Amino acid sequence: MRAGMFETDGTLFATGLLNAIDGVAAQEGRMLFMTTNHIERLNEALVRPGRVDVRLEFTHASAEQITDFFVGFYQAQTQAHQCTACMTI
Repeated sequence: MRAGMFETDGTLFATGLLNAIDGVAAQEGRMLFMTTNHIERLNEALVRPGRVDVRLEFTHASAEQITDFFVGFYQAQTQAHQCTACMTI
């Protein structure tokens, strides 16, 4: 992070963070991903419209999603293993 954004005890200035996100020295053409478990605890200035364009909540996966992920992952692993075994013969 940039100099001048932190207090002497290492905590982050709110103004320093906001300036890094979209202040005068902020870079254009970038994407910023912010994550939190407690959006209600965030300062409104941090998550105001225009600063945060998309909010997406990740909930617990359903049994079907877990199954699809598991089968898709291990099916690819099995196919790769079979191809490697075929090449060594």
